[in-house]
Amino acid sequence: MDFRGIVRSLSISQLIKLFGIAITKFTFFFCFMKATKDCIRITTEHFGNDHHKNNVGNAFRHALWNMLITLYSIEAGKSIERSIDWAKYITDWHEDAFKNSPLERAMDLHNNQVGRNWFIYLHEEGKPLKSRDTIVSYLLNNVDKAIHITSLEEIKSMPNRLVFIDK
Repeated sequence: MDFRGIVRSLSISQLIKLFGIAITKFTFFFCFMKATKDCIRITTEHFGNDHHKNNVGNAFRHALWNMLITLYSIEAGKSIERSIDWAKYITDWHEDAFKNSPLERAMDLHNNQVGRNWFIYLHEEGKPLKSRDTIVSYLLNNVDKAIHITSLEEIKSMPNRLVFIDK
């Protein structure tokens, strides 16, 4: 789905909220838009269009999205704490705006959190996070450890592992 398609799918109240976010948090919002574009392109390169299903490609995409939002926000001069908070805020908003089943929503929120956790881990370990290539390589090296889940309870037992529903 392209940007116009996404905007058309939002309600008036969601559009107003998004417009307010864009105006009041312009730099962060710009980073979000750039990260979203890059994330879709990179994920499609590695997983084709299958990443729009609830599979391992989708798990990769959600983690990458959060990591890129954080990276680009830091590059724009924001602190790591504010950048992580922003990534959580905007991706939580996205999950609220676009309704999924409870299991799909929990999976997406979980994989978003894993991406932010991994970003913090790499940052604290002193790993060079100066490019998205570093992040993509790290995710590709860890995506094969993603766990297939069938219930909400299973997600809770996988705090730092990507999860997916569809094989």
